[in-house]
Amino acid sequence: MIIYFILFYIMFMLKGCVIIPEHLLPQGGGSEPPTNFSITTPINGQTIQDNTVQIQWSESTDPDNTNITYILYLWKLDSGQYLIVDYREDITIREETLSDLENGDYKIKIVAIDEDDHTSQTTEQTFIIN
Repeated sequence: MIIYFILFYIMFMLKGCVIIPEHLLPQGGGSEPPTNFSITTPINGQTIQDNTVQIQWSESTDPDNTNITYILYLWKLDSGQYLIVDYREDITIREETLSDLENGDYKIKIVAIDEDDHTSQTTEQTFIIN
């Protein structure tokens, strides 16, 4: 798209006023980030008595109708360890089961990314493995 504006500028400077054909103008696609969404499970601050936690989240959609990719981030707060747990391109599956977690406090966040690299993210939530 930038090339069209550069060409327009050059043509404008050379000829004065230029009419650009409609099909060369930006169409506005790719300008909207994915919709807001949230983590539904576990509940923020929840203590889990097992070393397995199931994380679920609501759906994010893209107003520009491009596909959504989800990335799940996990922090182990005691150690500061930071992980990208999952890079999920399947828009229909919005859950992840994490097992063999050590006892401690954890923080999670999920980011939705559309094909135009716009993002939306959940509020960070915590849970405790005890």
